[in-house]
Amino acid sequence: MKNLRFDWIAKLFLENLAIIIVWTSFWHLRLYVQRAQDTEYKFNKRWPKNSDLFLFGNQFYDNAFLTLVSAVPIWTAYLVLTLWAMANGWIPYVDAREHPIY
Repeated sequence: MKNLRFDWIAKLFLENLAIIIVWTSFWHLRLYVQRAQDTEYKFNKRWPKNSDLFLFGNQFYDNAFLTLVSAVPIWTAYLVLTLWAMANGWIPYVDAREHPIY
């Protein structure tokens, strides 16, 4: 990772994309489709409704689009910058094998 190359950056992006899709899909299904907790722990007791206020007229589609188009690339950019700086020795890297307790 000393050199910024498309292959490892694309791999990280796809991994982050898969992680966010699996994680958020699980919680969306559990909390909004199955309504497992109903409104017991909801901050806003109202359920999402379709509205013209949203980009696609649907809050779920709007949130999914914005997460996949902006959040995942930004998250990946921070990760790429951090790993690249670690590989070049600009920020410290602590190896868990060398420091198992730390």
